[in-house]
Amino acid sequence: MTDSDIPQYLYKYRSADSYSLDALFNSYAVFTGRKNFNDLFDSNIMLIKPTPKDIKQLRDSHRGKAFDHFSRFLKGTVFSKFGKDQIHIAKKRLESLIDEYLFYCVAEHDNNNLMWAHYANSHKGFCIEFNSRMLGSPSKVKYQKTIPEFRLTDAFDLTFSGEWRLETAFDNSDRTGQIIWDALRTKLVEWEYEKEYRVQPPERDIQHLPPPNETVPILRYDETFIASIIFGCRMPDADRVKIVQGMRYPVKYKKAVKETSTIGIYELTDEERIRYGVSTNLGTLG
Repeated sequence: MTDSDIPQYLYKYRSADSYSLDALFNSYAVFTGRKNFNDLFDSNIMLIKPTPKDIKQLRDSHRGKAFDHFSRFLKGTVFSKFGKDQIHIAKKRLESLIDEYLFYCVAEHDNNNLMWAHYANSHKGFCIEFNSRMLGSPSKVKYQKTIPEFRLTDAFDLTFSGEWRLETAFDNSDRTGQIIWDALRTKLVEWEYEKEYRVQPPERDIQHLPPPNETVPILRYDETFIASIIFGCRMPDADRVKIVQGMRYPVKYKKAVKETSTIGIYELTDEERIRYGVSTNLGTLG
């Protein structure tokens, strides 16, 4: 996917709870790993362990140290203790690395009824409209009927070809890292309505919240990231005022409106701007 294929804006649906509002008012995005996803199958990868026949074929495709190394995996036609241990270690290390990988999830559309219902407290929350160019290189989620597979023999093979190391398994510049990243942005087809994109954080820029939430990884952003904030159809006026008053810099406000069979997104009326304090609040504009 090229930059021209990425929508100009991407959206984050939120409830108007203290957790979400703190992130909004203090300009940070909370990243999470697959263990915290609401979908049990999201980012699951079936790690396929090799058979003795697989290892033999792999061994026979190499020479020198690699041939000797893979020969130690076998004892006749079965695995040696060394081979069993190496496969177990590789599987556990890969699973651990995948568990630690972080995402920020955003959606393609701001008028998705199910997204408002599921992620914005039944339309009582809000939606952040992000300038997608500020999010680096968002990757589009793929939807399919089964979870992706990864064969451990691919990792073993690339270890000896110099293209792959466990320490850099998630560097998208190498082939296996890209395979894993592709798998980590794959969901089952039942979630296709989300039209999701995923953002990877630059590791150097990740920070953490202060205690007692010091394990929560965040990425801070500036005012150029947000194009607008959209109020949900059922969002109480008190929460709209709270958001307007809490913003520390100019931002545009919109509203979601229930229409006959769709959700419409509109500018605030002059009367609404006055009612929510938009025209007088330091952190607002037209």
